[in-house]
Amino acid sequence: MHLPGAVQELCVRFLSLVPEGLVTGLYLTGGTGFGEWIEGQSDVDFVATLTHRPSDGEVEQLRQAHEQMAASSPIDFDGMHVLVSDLASDPRKLPPVPVVLHREFRIGHLDQLVAWHELARHGVTVTGPQLSPLDIWTDRHVLHGYTVDNLDTYWRTITDQLATSSVDEPEAELDHACCWSVLGVARLHHLIVTAEMTTKSGAGRWGLSYYDQRWHRVLREALRLREGGHPEYDDQVSRLQDTTDFTAYVVEAGTGRPGRASSRLTREARAARPPPVERGAVPPSSIVAIAHQAPTPLAGSRPPVPSTWAMTSSTSRGGMGWWATKRR
Repeated sequence: MHLPGAVQELCVRFLSLVPEGLVTGLYLTGGTGFGEWIEGQSDVDFVATLTHRPSDGEVEQLRQAHEQMAASSPIDFDGMHVLVSDLASDPRKLPPVPVVLHREFRIGHLDQLVAWHELARHGVTVTGPQLSPLDIWTDRHVLHGYTVDNLDTYWRTITDQLATSSVDEPEAELDHACCWSVLGVARLHHLIVTAEMTTKSGAGRWGLSYYDQRWHRVLREALRLREGGHPEYDDQVSRLQDTTDFTAYVVEAGTGRPGRASSRLTREARAARPPPVERGAVPPSSIVAIAHQAPTPLAGSRPPVPSTWAMTSSTSRGGMGWWATKRR
């Protein structure tokens, strides 16, 4: 795959800064793996394989490498540093490893269950052995349950946050809330419905053919905020209402359980909900069995249950500061 110039530059810089001989492979996941790159919107998600668990000194060198990268580029370079042998094992059993998220370097975890599946299905090799011959652990039933659990926990909480948000918040934060929430939950629901992964923009376009027309306006607006175009709304009140209602609707549709915010939905919207029988869907009995098997998150940097597709929350900052997060 031909990488965008900015992505290639970041990868080359990373490899030039890490301790010599430590990194055996560099692989890209996230939107880049699907060929999606939107200037000013996309970041770079990576998995780096190492020759061995890094020593304290090597961890410090990795930290310095990421600090130098953050100082030289506005693009986030988010990911983890693991062993090749880790990829063959259940990612929920991965020990704490060096990770970086939003330029914050720590020892912990970073949605490795999702990363393993993205590597196996859509990973991009920058350097090192090709991914196709590697033994990478995957389990579609576990991934499905993990995704349902993510909607049922993190995104249900976000829905409640949206329901109490104000249009007096800064416009940039309201824009981000719409784009991130609408495409974020649609991306998870796409996986539940189709058993396939996709990008944020891919989920938005899929939603325009899957969801009732009631939701098309807010889907087009979320895509517009991500990709550019003409606004679909001329007032923040209607957009925030639709963002809240759509997020609540997808949480309910994806989990089969209503929430507090779902009471805002109209009877018309409820009646238009797509049927729950979907391609690649896992039977409910298997979902229940694995719904709460999410890996232990990195303390202090992530919600109680990490996302299928991504990341962190800081609701204590007040207002809509909790939008300064990453959910894949």
